[in-house]
Amino acid sequence: MEEGGIKAGASLFKKYCSQCHTIAKNGGNKIGPNLYNIIGRESGTLKGYAYSVALQKSGFVWTEDILSEYLLSPRKFIPGTKMVFAGIKQKTDRDNLVSFLKLYSA
Repeated sequence: MEEGGIKAGASLFKKYCSQCHTIAKNGGNKIGPNLYNIIGRESGTLKGYAYSVALQKSGFVWTEDILSEYLLSPRKFIPGTKMVFAGIKQKTDRDNLVSFLKLYSA
């Protein structure tokens, strides 16, 4: 993705995610888990974070596509999740945010 999409993703992270999540390598958790290296991580497995039972049992690996689908409506994607975020309806915004998160994944 071009730099503009990543910059937009950084702004979206700040607007929608940073209140509850960190993204720094070796960063701590907030209300939500640290999102560093989220893409490729098995859902509900970050040590030190108390996930909902629903997320622990979801049994998938976070991919770009799954993350985009989740960000559309977290509570519809995983009923019983603790995440209260309503979601991001615009696919372009989700794509930009996922591109930004990808910068912080191995």
